[in-house]
Amino acid sequence: MNSSKAFDDVILYLEKIIIDGCEIDNNEISKITMSPAALFQRIFIFVSGISISDYVRKRRLTLAGHELKNNDISVLNAAIKYGFQSHSSFTRAFKEHHGITPSEAKVKSTKLNDYLPINFSEMRFNRRKTYNGRNEKDYLQRNGRTLNGWYVPRNLFFKSR
Repeated sequence: MNSSKAFDDVILYLEKIIIDGCEIDNNEISKITMSPAALFQRIFIFVSGISISDYVRKRRLTLAGHELKNNDISVLNAAIKYGFQSHSSFTRAFKEHHGITPSEAKVKSTKLNDYLPINFSEMRFNRRKTYNGRNEKDYLQRNGRTLNGWYVPRNLFFKSR
C-alpha cells in the first residue's frame, strides 16, 4: 500500500469519527495502516507534527465553531455533538483554540481559527537530503530506518535511555 494513501485513509477515518462523535479506535487504525497503532501514531506525529488525538480535537473545535457561527445551535448541544463531556470543558477548549468563547462565536463577523484536514498525498518529501554531511542512505543505515519508503528516525523505534 502506498504510504501517503494509508495516511489519507486514516484521515478519512478520523474525519468520519469527528462527524459521528465517536472515539478513536486504534484497532481500526491498525487495520487501515497494516501496522501497530502505537508505531503509526509515532510516525503520524513525526510526519504531521501533531498527535492523532490533538488532530481530532482541533478538527472538532473547528467544525463546532463553524456550526455555532452558521447555525442556530446551543453551546451545550454543540459540545455534546462534538464529543465533549461538559459545557465547561468545551468552553475551555474552544477558547484555547479560537481565542473567543463559544457564545462570542455566534456573531457572524467573528473570525475563527480553522484547522483544515491534512492531505498527505499533496505533501512532498525530498529524498535527496544530507544529514550531518552524509547522504541519506548512509545516514539511514547508521541512525534510522525506513518504513514503506518513509524515513523514520531511530528514536521512534527505541526510547532513549
